[in-house]
Amino acid sequence: MIPVYKDKNELGQYVALVLDKAIYSDRAIMKTCYVFTDRYYIHVTSLSAEQYQIYFYSKAEIAKNTQMESLPIQHFLEELNDNQLRQILLAETQVVHEEIVRKAFSPAAQLASREYAQDALSIMVSAG
Repeated sequence: MIPVYKDKNELGQYVALVLDKAIYSDRAIMKTCYVFTDRYYIHVTSLSAEQYQIYFYSKAEIAKNTQMESLPIQHFLEELNDNQLRQILLAETQVVHEEIVRKAFSPAAQLASREYAQDALSIMVSAG
């Protein structure tokens, strides 16, 4: 189970969670944090060599004697799992993706090479 807790410091009330660095990539964590920056101030710290700690501070005014909800954590974890899966799929399909892009743009590269050879005004030649 992922440790989640609420507390308060000089910056205000927060909800925090601890994530294992071996499970989630830095990229997936930061992309997920970015998704939440419209509603929360987010502070990511390295708790140890194995863990990150992520703090959520609400941008909305929280009434006195009211606790910040843990709801952002549930949404964050859902988005984090989506981003982590995207990273895994991207790594697994990178070679196929690169081949598709190479094939798609190879006619344009050949066209550019022929046009460069026919550069009557020497526009493509560097001025050095």
